[in-house]
Amino acid sequence: MNTFHIARHFIYRLLMNKRSWVFTFILPSCLVAFIMFQVNVHQEAKPVVAYVDQDGSVWSKALLKQLGESFVLSAESDAGLMETKLTDRKLSHALLIPQDYGDRLMAGQMPNVRLMRLGVNESSVMIQLALEQRTREWTALASALAQSGKLDSEAHAEQGIHAYMNNKPVVEKLDNSQKIPVNLRISMGLFMMFMLMTGLNSITVMLEDKQKYTMIRTYAAPVRSWEISVGYFGGAVVYGSIQIGIVLLLTRVLLGIDMGISGIEQFMFLELFLWAGLSIGCMLGALFPSSEAYAQIGFVFVVPTSMLGGCYWPISIMEPYMQKVSYFVPQRWALDAIEKLASGGSMASVMIHAGVLLLFTIIFLGIGSAALRPSNRSVA
Repeated sequence: MNTFHIARHFIYRLLMNKRSWVFTFILPSCLVAFIMFQVNVHQEAKPVVAYVDQDGSVWSKALLKQLGESFVLSAESDAGLMETKLTDRKLSHALLIPQDYGDRLMAGQMPNVRLMRLGVNESSVMIQLALEQRTREWTALASALAQSGKLDSEAHAEQGIHAYMNNKPVVEKLDNSQKIPVNLRISMGLFMMFMLMTGLNSITVMLEDKQKYTMIRTYAAPVRSWEISVGYFGGAVVYGSIQIGIVLLLTRVLLGIDMGISGIEQFMFLELFLWAGLSIGCMLGALFPSSEAYAQIGFVFVVPTSMLGGCYWPISIMEPYMQKVSYFVPQRWALDAIEKLASGGSMASVMIHAGVLLLFTIIFLGIGSAALRPSNRSVA
């Protein structure tokens, strides 16, 4: 009961600090929501391709019909005007189907389709590959129809195309929920940075209580030392859990952002990281018992470990030796587990990640247990 009252009072003090609300709840929620929303819009939007069909044959129409399933096609009346729009950056991609497109196919030749683009990016590569695939497909179909004697007119060619499309195998597209969102790791990494700051702020309040002998006065009452320690640490855990719950509620429920992972699994690994982060804070508090020195050292400690753990960029772009060193920070294990679950992995496949995070908690908390001892009054 004493532990409960100490934890409740500690949480109340933290929540009453209105300035910390910006960095604890508002800013992390807005940042995660903005990053994930931008990713969702980018994934759902189809590239827009302007085109001019100078051929007008059944082959060019079939080509445009096929491309229209994957891209948004915009018809232009003049090729020169379309190229001018592309130069003026009013268009990103432009497609010019030449006059001899159908004739070359009927003659058994490979036609050339001109694709104009501002630069090489993911969308332009997708359009180029789709265009080449469809052109090879129509060339093979035209050759097959010519060998069977069914390519003597456009009417027969149209019948052959229609029959081919009806008998073409349909490839089932998997649910997009099994695909990892592009910036899931970055958004969760930045959120973990704020979580670590929140945890360090909680430890700062503990150290201030030790410096001002608040813990000693509590210790003078009929309250055991372990009750005070558990009360403070438990209050910090609950305070951090409130932060996780509010951010996930705003991003997942209110904004409806799909992160490719269940809310329970995501909350569990963020909670495990919270425990490890608070344990790191306790270790730093034992090394730097003065709240002023701790505030300077602690928050400087956040950015390098976040960089090393892959919170700002993928681990794969780092040097090999840095990738090995990153296993010594809890951010790496938490982010890897969340990313693995988002890709369709089971809980059994990430149990080692959960175990390592718990091991971090035990080791760091063991080293930093001095920061929670109310009878230890040492200051820097």
